[in-house]
Amino acid sequence: MRQLSHFLIITVLMFSSCGKKDEKKELEEFPVVEIPQKNITGYQRFPAHIEGTVDVEVRPKIDGFLEEIYVDEGQVVKAGDRLFKLETRSLQGEVESSYAQIQSQKANVEAAKIEVDKMRPLVEKGIISDINLKTAMANFAEAQSNLATAYNDYESVKEKQNYQYVTTAVDGVVGSIPYRQGTLVGKDIDKPLTMVSKIDSLYVYFNMSEKDFFKFLRETEGATLQQKIKNFPAISLELPDNSIYSEKGTIQTTTGQINPNTGTATFRAIVSNPGRILNSGNSATVRIPQNYKDVVLVPKQAVSEEQAKLYVFKVIEGDTIKKTLIKSNREIDNVLIVEEGLQQKERVVIAGLTTIKEDIKIKPKPESFDSIRKSIKPVF
Repeated sequence: MRQLSHFLIITVLMFSSCGKKDEKKELEEFPVVEIPQKNITGYQRFPAHIEGTVDVEVRPKIDGFLEEIYVDEGQVVKAGDRLFKLETRSLQGEVESSYAQIQSQKANVEAAKIEVDKMRPLVEKGIISDINLKTAMANFAEAQSNLATAYNDYESVKEKQNYQYVTTAVDGVVGSIPYRQGTLVGKDIDKPLTMVSKIDSLYVYFNMSEKDFFKFLRETEGATLQQKIKNFPAISLELPDNSIYSEKGTIQTTTGQINPNTGTATFRAIVSNPGRILNSGNSATVRIPQNYKDVVLVPKQAVSEEQAKLYVFKVIEGDTIKKTLIKSNREIDNVLIVEEGLQQKERVVIAGLTTIKEDIKIKPKPESFDSIRKSIKPVF
């Protein structure tokens, strides 16, 4: 009997041991990350358009056919450089006629002067009345006036002829050229011949909603609007290919008034453009940094949403799962800033959220928060 009892005890222990091994084998493994508390930088993004700090429309001052185009689109030019030439042969006749008029008026002046010189001694001798001298002097003055008018007319026609060369008033880069040789153009054309833009530095214009504008006023240091603008952080530009432009920008001014039609306030920033990579007319996205210090973070992939509420599966004592409500109103590159519901060093499941159940026991597989964050491609 004693041997039989020993056998039964051993058998029970063996089955008990096997049961524990089977129980361990049944525990499902889930990746788990420990919640950190750290600093993080997020960005507010605003669509923007870019303009040269100086954008000058180039227009002809006279009508004429476009005879020569001396520049190409994108070419760098200096103030005074010739850009276009208009055909002005029709003006040559006016120039010659004006010059002939000068010569004619010169002859009239000479004739009137001779008449005055001839009459003056006759009047002094009392041979003729002084009224004749006064008449001659009036004719002389009129001839001189007519000569001055002829000179002015000539200079005006010559200046008009010189307008055949269309030049740039500023240093810059030539924009698009919508016209081709042989096109009749003039000062009343709809589109300018081109635009010359100064792009060593560029203006960046963007609009901020009324809500964001007052958030800017509230969160930025300074007693006045100008002081707040001065204390505003440097901005960066996200280009259409999602790359970040190398140069930082500075906000210079804002309208400070909300446009009743759009509900936005307009800001202007300036950014250096040393390599002339950007040009007037480009688009970009302004990124304004927001720094958060010592905040609790959780990967977005660890969060599920039900009826507009956010939940995580927290691993509590004994590696048991507890479904936990959290609050967050800020997401930065697929990482949520947690306001309530989680604390530093607590653990959450980051995969299998659709299959996991509350109150079950799991086998945690620790993952690094930083490695998880780097593996997530930010959504733009």
